[in-house]
Amino acid sequence: MEQSEIHPKLSPLSPKGLALIIVLTALQVAGVYVTAPIPIIPGNVVLAPTTFLEPMGGILFGPIIGAIASMAHWFVFRAMAGYMSIAEFGNVIWGLFVGGLPALLVRNPKDWKQVTLWSCACQVPAAFLIGAWFELLGVVPMMALAPAILIADIPGTLIGTPIAVLYLYPRLKRIGLIWPRWYKLKD
Repeated sequence: MEQSEIHPKLSPLSPKGLALIIVLTALQVAGVYVTAPIPIIPGNVVLAPTTFLEPMGGILFGPIIGAIASMAHWFVFRAMAGYMSIAEFGNVIWGLFVGGLPALLVRNPKDWKQVTLWSCACQVPAAFLIGAWFELLGVVPMMALAPAILIADIPGTLIGTPIAVLYLYPRLKRIGLIWPRWYKLKD
């Protein structure tokens, strides 16, 4: 049998892809709500040890699913929390950089160093681009926002992403629920 027959493509528009986006979004929203009482900049930045879910989703399920879930969870959280404004469109930047880009840069999800490096490194330009967006809109000065985002998000990503990816990767691969790119890797 051909490999593609055994493991069908995991499309974001397939029922499995949509279910993954919904589940990842719900987990990420719940994670933010658990830590929302710990503000760094009230209304903008909260301590977020569950940020590892964003790059994890992209690395395991593909950059499109990871990016969409990351963007969606910020819109859902901000709308539920009453923080919704034009500034929230900056979360598109975050979703692309943090939910999607690590999946494209990591070459082997079993290599915790790559997973950690790219998951954390992608947050740096995202934080400064979001800071610039918020400053352009007059919400918060960039120099206050970008470092606060990194202080809030890097620790959770640094610790959580490699642990979650290394734990979930073999289990998800066995049941055929990972990004098709990873089926080419030898176990």
